[in-house]
Amino acid sequence: MSTEATTIEPDSVEPATVRELQNDWAWQFGKAGEETFPVQPNRMPSWHSICFELDWHTSFGMEHSFTMKRHGAGYGVYRIIGLSNEPFPRPATINRLGGEDTSGTLYIGEGWLPGRINQFRYWDKHGGAGRYRNCRILMERFPLSKLGVSILYNRKAMAGGDADSKLTQKAMAEMVEKDLLLTYLNTFGDTPPLNCSI
Repeated sequence: MSTEATTIEPDSVEPATVRELQNDWAWQFGKAGEETFPVQPNRMPSWHSICFELDWHTSFGMEHSFTMKRHGAGYGVYRIIGLSNEPFPRPATINRLGGEDTSGTLYIGEGWLPGRINQFRYWDKHGGAGRYRNCRILMERFPLSKLGVSILYNRKAMAGGDADSKLTQKAMAEMVEKDLLLTYLNTFGDTPPLNCSI
């Protein structure tokens, strides 16, 4: 019997595609006919793929409230993003341990989107907003006028349909948020700045 430990080289694991991850989400909530193997944490797609292949809706500037009339309503995930100092709004590039995050992601969250985003906007019972308010360097580089929000509704996240009940919708948003945090971690070796726990 060998006592040598088996090691797995990082390059030996092929990352999943965004489509495979969407099929996994849909299958877990009974919305796709094809059974898939769950996408393991070490097989998450790249963060770049997540940001540019999923159907995100981005709004630049958080000086105004997030309203159902302008932005729609529903459960899902959202990213608070820092904006560059360019003459036109676009996501800032943020240096991370594993490279540059060109999506400007400062926070990944989930929930009933109008409520959660406004809680961040008004610093009301929102952990990420509390960390933002207590971090001078982030507030200086990204005042509210240099923050944007990018949202992904549950119905856009899954391949093949939407979740049915509010309970299912909440669970779906929590699962997608967890996978997005794992994707970010696997891409950059760290969480977004405002997702850290202090």
